Amino acid sequence: MPCITWGGIKKRHRTGHFNDQKFVFEWDASEDTSIDYNPLYKERRRVQLLGRGFIAGTDLKQQKQEQSHFYGELMEKRRTLEEKEQEEARLCKLCKKEAKQHWDDRHWSQKKLDEMTDRDWWIFCEDYSITTKGGKIPNPIWQTAAFLIPLLVWITTLLKNDRTEESDQGPYAIILAPTHELAQQIEEETVKFGKPLDIRTVAVIGGIFREDQGFRLHMACEIVIATPGRLIDILENCSLVLSRCTYVVLDEADRMIDMGFEPDV
Repeated sequence: MPCITWGGIKKRHRTGHFNDQKFVFEWDASEDTSIDYNPLYKERRRVQLLGRGFIAGTDLKQQKQEQSHFYGELMEKRRTLEEKEQEEARLCKLCKKEAKQHWDDRHWSQKKLDEMTDRDWWIFCEDYSITTKGGKIPNPIWQTAAFLIPLLVWITTLLKNDRTEESDQGPYAIILAPTHELAQQIEEETVKFGKPLDIRTVAVIGGIFREDQGFRLHMACEIVIATPGRLIDILENCSLVLSRCTYVVLDEADRMIDMGFEPDV
């Protein structure tokens, strides 16, 4: 800042600051006139090029779909008959493979014995908490024959003459089942295993005339398969005696109790 000296006294002149006062302009975005409110110019459209594979004024996705469809039809026309047969054979083989895999993945309960695999037997043992030790152990017995085999072996040990003489004393064994469907299934298996051994079987279940069942019982048998209610009915009518019955099998005993057959049993 310049200074002037008067008689030894210095006076300092102050210059004006032109920038001391600043002007602030308030701005409102709504007052912006640079925005064009015409929707034709406000919304910008994508530039679509003219040329191979593109047509101005159409959707690009639609163009790609039509192009893919065109080339697909072109390739299909160019394929020879041999190539088509090979493709059909490949698809047929793939379908058979998937069907076989679906068939093999069935639960063991839906398979026959000859269809059981090592994996099925392993799951079977887990489901029934079966544990084994040692080597070369045969697979568990899965069928009604699980309790039939010991029964048939025991009956065959009896003397043939004793069986004939005591035929009027009733069967050697009684097999009880909760339903007549299960009893019929047991009867089918028992006849299949017992007939070659000359072991006779009679089913005492509902749905069959009582007189027919009584006649078959009087003809003598070694095994009687019955439901609890019909067996009591037959005993009360004196159509059956159990003088020599020492073998009783309760198939699905828990189910019989749940169905209310506990007093009958």
